[in-house]
Amino acid sequence: MTGRRWGAAAAAAALTLTPAALHGQALRGDADVRFQSLEFERYGEDASVDLVRAAPVVATLDITAWGFGIENLSLHLRTSATDDLADENAWPVTQPPLRLVEGYAEYSLPQLTVRAGRTPLHTRLGYETFDGGRVDVRPHGTPLTVSAFGGWSLARGSTLPVTSPDVNPLGEFRPDQRGWLVGGILGIVQGPVRGSVVYRREVDPEASKLTSKFVGASASVRLPEGFSLSGGADYDIGFEEWGSADAQLLWAGRVAERSVSAAAGVRRYRPRFDLWSIWGAFSPVPYTEATGRASVSPINGLRLRGSAARFTYGDPETSSPLVSFEEDGWRWTAGAGWAGFSDWAFDVDFGAEFGPGASSTHARASAAWRPVEDVRAGAWAARGTRPLEYRIDDAIVRSLGVDLEVDLGRGLRVDGAVGYYDEERTGGVERSFDHWHLSVGLRYGFGTGADRAQLHPAILAIPERPDP
Repeated sequence: MTGRRWGAAAAAAALTLTPAALHGQALRGDADVRFQSLEFERYGEDASVDLVRAAPVVATLDITAWGFGIENLSLHLRTSATDDLADENAWPVTQPPLRLVEGYAEYSLPQLTVRAGRTPLHTRLGYETFDGGRVDVRPHGTPLTVSAFGGWSLARGSTLPVTSPDVNPLGEFRPDQRGWLVGGILGIVQGPVRGSVVYRREVDPEASKLTSKFVGASASVRLPEGFSLSGGADYDIGFEEWGSADAQLLWAGRVAERSVSAAAGVRRYRPRFDLWSIWGAFSPVPYTEATGRASVSPINGLRLRGSAARFTYGDPETSSPLVSFEEDGWRWTAGAGWAGFSDWAFDVDFGAEFGPGASSTHARASAAWRPVEDVRAGAWAARGTRPLEYRIDDAIVRSLGVDLEVDLGRGLRVDGAVGYYDEERTGGVERSFDHWHLSVGLRYGFGTGADRAQLHPAILAIPERPDP
């Protein structure tokens, strides 16, 4: 085993043993270790197709600790260690092997919350973390929450700074320094109405140039008779154009004493890019999607469901007289679940998608058996078609597998699965590809239990939510 492998293994062990190091304080958290073994194909340097084996292992730790002698102070930590144990080292995103996802101190009062460190931020503009601080103020007697945040940004969709070579998609086009992020949020919760407005601005400190600038708004309201309405939109001030937007109407109720739910919505998606990124010069077009879904339980234990969507891409504003473009597509799914037996549950699911230049289909059947509360065993079989690389020809994929979950008590859970995949390719290049996929997981939930002692015994006796 190389030095890097030993380092990743030591990091995984450290994540698992960290709870013991914090034994002196009150804490609660989870430690999770996942291992997989699988094979996949990729193109080699001479345009050949190589069969590659990967064995990724991921260890994560999530801890909240308090009781440091300062009332209302707590520490939050979420970190992960990743490595590929196979010789090819082909699994992506294994560098660096140890990452800090979240790590901040929080001081919380009824009208004030202050966070400092690697702070999470979840807004209309998405989920991200940054190195800095956040202050939430809830004025007494009002339904408002006013927030301000600022610090050094991380690369979008990553827990690493944009200067890290491990997130280097554009070479010399990357900024030489991390961006400075500032913004604010205004939220309101008044009866059935929830809403928020967010402003986010990022600046390149070296060039004193704007990196990105966005504003977004979202709202939801619970209406009478089981209806609810939600929606939102964002605007890219840097590029001076509207970004993504969505609206959805949801209803849940009973018809003839049977449970029914339905939803209809429309969504517009436009990818966002920083002003320094070259990808914005390609003028990516948005797409608009209209969706609908419904589910009904005609008899006890049976749930029928279905969904459909139609999507259309915007005008690319290019001229290609000899080429015709497909600009729209559609997808659908249908399924049924049966849980009429005390120990067994069954489910079937079908679907298809037809888009510009490619299509796919799938069918899956599964069964689950729970002989006792702490043990769940399952089996499944599936068949589908998918487009190949560059959308040339098709592949038929057949698969089947089994899985097992066991609760060992005292916060310890183990699970595992074995699946067999057989892929048959047709068209210009006919060949078959089959492999086994193995996965094993171990999860340990720990905590002082001090807050559980204050709960009523009737609450502690409520069983966990059953599997869907």
